[in-house]
Amino acid sequence: MSDIVRYCLDMRSSTKTSPPDVVWLTLQEAAARARYSPRTLERYISAGKLTAYRGPGGRLRLRSVDVDGLFTPVTPEPVR
Repeated sequence: MSDIVRYCLDMRSSTKTSPPDVVWLTLQEAAARARYSPRTLERYISAGKLTAYRGPGGRLRLRSVDVDGLFTPVTPEPVR
């Protein structure tokens, strides 16, 4: 079982353990980080472009690496 799946299962219990390298964001935090509206991120989640997890109380949580993965680096074209 992966650390992410184990964490998601543990989120429902009283013992909350997270892999040390995972940074969890709320929908609002992720929207601010990506400079998108929360509704846009909800659309991306519905379309399968972004993975989200349900946390305690049914609230969405997103991994920061998934939010950062929305962006791809742009390499400049060589000057001819």
